[in-house]
Amino acid sequence: SLSDSRDIDLSNTVLTSSNFYNHSWVNQGSHFNSSTGRFTCPVAGVYRIYFRCSARNMNTNVRLQKNGTTVNEAYDDYAGDEQSVSSEAVVDCAANDYLQIQVSRLKAIGGTQHKQVTFQLIA
Repeated sequence: SLSDSRDIDLSNTVLTSSNFYNHSWVNQGSHFNSSTGRFTCPVAGVYRIYFRCSARNMNTNVRLQKNGTTVNEAYDDYAGDEQSVSSEAVVDCAANDYLQIQVSRLKAIGGTQHKQVTFQLIA
């Protein structure tokens, strides 16, 4: 489970430690590489990827990806100062598949309480 405390404005990029993640709450097994933004599945199984963020003043598009292919998206079509954007996917993965989050457009509010990302083996 990871988050970020900075105000950020991103376009067309994968979330990494250089642009989004600056706090790891839990990285049990060290399967998340913050410099690449990839969570590598250690074993075959069912995984959950979750994204939540408070964004402001823009159209937001966030893509949850498995091996670089979008499996779910989150949108905010700007209807005021601040909006909450969230998305979740449960996917079947083989060992060494990877999960990541790619944004088309995101302007996030600062503070760790406004951003949360989780990669989790559930079965």
